[in-house]
Amino acid sequence: MQNHYNLVYREEEREMIPLCQDQGVGVIPYSPLARGFLTGTRGGRATTRAGNDPLADDTYEDSDYDVVDAVRTVAQNRGAPAAQIALAWLLGKSGVTAPIVGATQTLPSPGRRRGHRNFP
Repeated sequence: MQNHYNLVYREEEREMIPLCQDQGVGVIPYSPLARGFLTGTRGGRATTRAGNDPLADDTYEDSDYDVVDAVRTVAQNRGAPAAQIALAWLLGKSGVTAPIVGATQTLPSPGRRRGHRNFP
């Protein structure tokens, strides 16, 4: 089942995930990073997307920043990015098969210089 599930939106834990487990249905959550919220970079609406994201405004609340702060603390203690901590939490949840991760940015591949284009 494809569902909305992450560290700040955990409603699916009540009924749907237990039902999927009981019936042997895989769970592949979308928005595992809460539309970038769990990356720890959206504090104070610092990004363009964060400042213009009505779906996130309707889904996530100011109190959810407490979760983001906790994720950032764990990330700092472990020397890892907050996104990695949020994904590790999700992958450790019973019943979750794999998250659906969408990217809004690309990073240059190793050995590739910024501004340099490799064409076949």
